[in-house]
Order: sequence, then structure tokens, then C-alpha cells
Amino acid sequence: MVSRKTSKKYQKSLQKRQRDFIFSKQAQFAPVTRDQIHGADYLLDQIEPYVELLKNFNASSGQYKDFFKCVMFAGPPGTGKTYFARYVATAVGNARFVSVREFPRAHPAEPWTAGDVKKLWELLRKYVASNECPIVLFWDQFDSFIEDNGATDQLYVELDGIRGRPNGILFISATTADPEEDFDEQLMRAGRFSPTDVIEFQPPTRKGRVGIFRFYFDQKPHDDFGADVFAYLMHNHSTPADIYGLVESAFERAVLRAQSEKSDAKIEKRDLVAAIVSYLVGRPGVSAAEIAEDKLLKTAVHELGHALVARRNGWPVRLISVIARKENLGMTFFDFGAPEDVWTFDNARDVIAALFGGSAAQIVAGYEKDEGAKKDCEQATGVAKFFVDQLGGGTGTHAMYGSANLENFSIIKSEKMKILAEDDVGRILKEEEERAEKILRDIGEKNILAMARVLIKEKVLLGEEFEALIARHGIDVKPARVF
Repeated sequence: MVSRKTSKKYQKSLQKRQRDFIFSKQAQFAPVTRDQIHGADYLLDQIEPYVELLKNFNASSGQYKDFFKCVMFAGPPGTGKTYFARYVATAVGNARFVSVREFPRAHPAEPWTAGDVKKLWELLRKYVASNECPIVLFWDQFDSFIEDNGATDQLYVELDGIRGRPNGILFISATTADPEEDFDEQLMRAGRFSPTDVIEFQPPTRKGRVGIFRFYFDQKPHDDFGADVFAYLMHNHSTPADIYGLVESAFERAVLRAQSEKSDAKIEKRDLVAAIVSYLVGRPGVSAAEIAEDKLLKTAVHELGHALVARRNGWPVRLISVIARKENLGMTFFDFGAPEDVWTFDNARDVIAALFGGSAAQIVAGYEKDEGAKKDCEQATGVAKFFVDQLGGGTGTHAMYGSANLENFSIIKSEKMKILAEDDVGRILKEEEERAEKILRDIGEKNILAMARVLIKEKVLLGEEFEALIARHGIDVKPARVF
């Protein structure tokens, strides 16, 4: 049992630690400058006005002396919410950065109490008044505080200024919750967290991923090679944290190799290849050395079939590999545009043709279709259905129904409409499968097999290496589209 004397002593110590945390302790955050932000102009456009307002704060007089604002950063984990809070504190310059989760409390493992909230805001107001300097108050994982719900009423009291207006404070809360769905109207209203002050953080676009990747990659020693392609290979939902992790993983591999080779650590192509393949399809499976030579050659032929059909039609190929990972022995990444690009009839048909390229190459090279061909056919069928149902690209359905989005009529679709749609899907699949085989017969079995052997030897071909290979074999292709 804690004695009253010990309890008083502890309370006095806690109060001192709380005051020191706000007034004396150096803010523990790494500065973030404007040139360290890439692929997020849409966020900067929304955040800069708050930065400028806080820069102009004057505790004594003027139109900015009553400045107080609540801003909510909402988005999936790893999208940069903490990073941008650090940017705001850095950009303001004279602002004190306070991370709420580090604020000393009597029972830090337990939910916040009304007393905790009351003491925090009391010290914040005193700091601004005595130092005439603004505060960037950052509350990470804010949704967990709201869920506990024990001290939200006290927070409302502080935000409403009942105990004194909290001037000079920019309150940034960060959450992975959906503010509109998960927070009630008491919190999400003007004067507290107005819906107009919610900034949504999203995974970066493809161009944004390239900028972020290049920023992190250039901070590491590395060979000179076309590394930007690895940013294109990442999923559309990849976050800045994922991109940072990819580069770090590649550098860790470089460090380990350098230790064994007694050389300087620098990222080589093989390091990034290993990192991106692991990221995309999981950790290594069986070694290529354990796979029968004929199976490996058939796999290489299959992957090159995808790549050659795509490239013949003018679409960039980013990577081809025959590295065993889980259930996958090979993989090919060709670029038909990102979600932010306009999807056209030509895109859809070219995707279908490229998907059939694997099985068509096997046929041209004298192999039978296998399980890989079945998976490709399933994907091609999905694209064809999208083409007919949503793009209105079927000749039969278009002649009968015009450019209707058939997907919207899935419940009331007539038997006649279903038959027409199925006929259109089947016709498109047949046409694009024949086109893929025609392209590969024109390229020729000899060229396909020779390139497949190069792929087996290299294990991975980046886009620029694939371009050199098709040029060496004199294969005609359309100019590659630029995204």
C-alpha cells in the first residue's frame, strides 16, 4: 500500500515532469523540410495554409492573436501522417512540437482521464502565454483515445475554451479511422474538428511512388542502374512506409553481402530485385537449381510470351523473372497505365492479348498448355467481362443496348442480354488469343527460346535489359508508351 506521504511525493514529482515536458524538455522529433517531401503536393496544398497562419501568430496583439485550430490527418497506416506533423513543426520554426502520447501521466497504460486532459491543456495555455510562442500539438492514434471515451467530454471543454481560449495551438490529430463513419457529431463540428479541416492521406500515385523511392534510394550508396522501375512495380496501395522499407531491405542485403565479400556496402540490382520480389510474392520457395531444366525453360518461355506480346503492342515491360517464390516460379510486369490514367478499349484488349501471351508462347515453342495457362485465362476472362459489362465494348450488346453499363443491370439482366454478353466475352477472348499467337509466331520459336535461355541465366530482366535483348534479336515493336 502506498502511504499518503509517498503519494503526495509522487504527485509532486508527476507535476514537475509534466511541466518540464511542456516547458523544458527538448521536443524529440526529427525535422522534415520541404525538399524531403515527394509525391504529396495535394497534401502540401492543404497543409500550407495552417503553417502560414501559425507562423503569423502573435500572442500580444494583431489579427492573429486568437489563432487556434484543430486539424485531423486521416488515412491508412504508413501514409505519412506523423511525417507531415513533423513537417508542420519544422516549417513554422519557432513552434514547440508536443507529442501527446509522450505526456507524463500517473497511469500511462490506462485510458486517459479527465484530469489528464485538463492538466495537459492547462500547461499548453500557460506555455503559449508565458513564451508567446505557438505549439504544434500532435495526437497520434487519436481514434484509440476516442474509443476509450472516458475523457472526451473534458476534451470538448478544452477545445471550446471554457477554461480559457487555447490560443496559439495547432492541434493535429492522426487517425486510421474514417472520421465521417467512426466519430460522432459532437467531435466533428465547427470549432472542434470541422469536416473542412479533415485532411485525407492516401497511398501515393505511381509518379508519387517514383519520387519517394528516388528520395530514399539516393540516401544510400548504390550502383548506377535504372532503379526507378522498382517503384512502378509496387502495388497501387503501397505507402511511403512500404517504399522506405523496400529500400532499407535492399540495403540490408547489400550490407550482408559486403561483410562476406569484405567490400563497401552499396545497393546493386540484385539487392533490389530480391527485395521487390519478396515484397510482391513472398519469401523464397525452392531454388531454381532444384527445378528440372525443361520446366524452367518452359516457365521462361511462358513469361517471355507475356512480355513480348505486350511490348509488340507498345506497352512498357518493367520486369521479367524466373525466381521461385511460394507457388510462383516466374512473373512478368508490364505497364498498361495506372488507375489514374484513362482506361480505353485498346488497353483492355491489349491486356487480354498479353495475358494469353504466356500460353501462346508455350504452343509456339512446342509445349502444351498447363496450370499457368489456366490462371492466365481466368484473368483474361475477368478483363473481357469488364470490357463488355462496364466499358460497353461488346459488338453484340452494343448493337442491342448501346453503351449501357451492363454491370448495373446484373439483377434484372434478361436471358437475351446474358447470352449476348457471354457471346461478346467469348468472341473477344478468341480474337485476342489468336492475336497473341500470331505475334509470337511472327517473332519465331528460335528467338523465343534463345531469349528464354538468357532469362534463365540472368534470373531477372529489368525493362532496359529486355529492350536491349529484343533489339539484339531484331524484334519489331511499337515505340513504348511513356507514363
